[in-house]
Amino acid sequence: MASRYSTPPPKPKTGGRFGQSSPGTGAGAPPFASPRTPETAVGGSVVRSRSARSMYSDSATVSEDAFSLASGTTASFSSAADTALFAPASADDAVHAVPSLLSQLLSGRTDEQVLAARKLHAYCRHSGRPVEAATVAAGGVHMLIIMLDSLDRTLRDLCTRILTDLAADDDVRAEILSAPGGTAKVIQLMYRGILDGQASAGRFLELLAGSRSEAVQAALCHGKVVRMLCKTLESAPTRGARGAALSALQAFCRQDSANLRKMVWSGGMAALVGVLQSADGAGAQHAAALGLLGAAVALQADAAGELAHAAAVQALAEFVGRPGQAVEQQAEAASILAAVAAVPVKRAGVQQALTDCALPRAFEVVHEAAAAAHEAPPAAGSALEAAPRRRLQAAAADIVAQLVGQDRECCHSLLFHAQLLRPAVLMLIAGGRFAAAQQLLEATRSYASSLVDPAAPHASNGCSSIAPGGHDASLAAGQAV
Repeated sequence: MASRYSTPPPKPKTGGRFGQSSPGTGAGAPPFASPRTPETAVGGSVVRSRSARSMYSDSATVSEDAFSLASGTTASFSSAADTALFAPASADDAVHAVPSLLSQLLSGRTDEQVLAARKLHAYCRHSGRPVEAATVAAGGVHMLIIMLDSLDRTLRDLCTRILTDLAADDDVRAEILSAPGGTAKVIQLMYRGILDGQASAGRFLELLAGSRSEAVQAALCHGKVVRMLCKTLESAPTRGARGAALSALQAFCRQDSANLRKMVWSGGMAALVGVLQSADGAGAQHAAALGLLGAAVALQADAAGELAHAAAVQALAEFVGRPGQAVEQQAEAASILAAVAAVPVKRAGVQQALTDCALPRAFEVVHEAAAAAHEAPPAAGSALEAAPRRRLQAAAADIVAQLVGQDRECCHSLLFHAQLLRPAVLMLIAGGRFAAAQQLLEATRSYASSLVDPAAPHASNGCSSIAPGGHDASLAAGQAV
């Protein structure tokens, strides 16, 4: 019998339906490029949504369909479009097709393997658990792991997506981790997927982070996953790789606070500042980076010292007082800046960056809050923003308190130009930052006392001569108490 690859496949009939082949093409004929594309097949098909267990609403990355895979060796694809394009007639048909697809996945050519993986992924998304159970029962887990070593980027991504869907089940996850090479090999393969910008690889590591198995946690520690993710953040080749690494790092730090310390030791603070500085960074990535920075500073006292450099101060100050910026993100950035301002020994240029970048924005926040206090009370709809807004105001006042104690010009501006001593103290008290409020009052009192001319002769009533502005400064400091 002649080889099925000895002659080219027949062309489809002219004018026929999209995706149909000529009568001469049997079921065993090799696939060929059809004029029907996933983009043209979306309309008119009903797509059954995935179950809630595969949704990660708190992930820092965008959906996996948003990542372009056009740089791979095969054409790009869309999960939603493939689900519509390869939708089976019934769940039973999809289940019966699983063994054949797995066979093609191992023994076919590269284009056949990609097509088989696309169909299997679409069947899993369309029919859910029945197809997933059939895939596991047919030994598909080990086949998919083998395909993670493929040279084709699109095939690796498809297999990673399928494995991530399957790994939502504890038993399947245990089978994946028991594959030849163990957890360490799976971690390395997923790390390769993250570098390719695969969101599903990051989500797979999130599943590992939540595992209660001591063997898995030991493998994660031995594999230095946190350090690996920090290095990926620092030199991410694409936005997708950065998002996948950030999402996984967030999951690891949320699961165990010790990973926050590992992140600080592994250079993660500088990597997160790079995320804030990225021009193509999404809002979700910025929010995740700020959250990790704030958690690290709150947990570890010396973490703020890692941010005591001019570039970090400038990047964080951009989020404070910015119109349209979420109040929670502004409050997080302001709290981090207050901690940086409190660092006793700073690098060269840090104090100037705080004065030039952070202080004006802190003054602006305090000034706007003081002006709003004289207006009508906020509407009931803004009650959700009340707590983060109070936190923002207290953090901005804390920045002022820290810098006023370190720079006489800041103190002079606070008393005479901005005249914000009283509202700043009130905001610190409302935010529970009593030590900062006391520090601010002592700094202004000390500055007001320094304005008194000690060399002037005493008057007969025992009052000393006061330098210009000294009486006003003393009065302002006294009224703020």
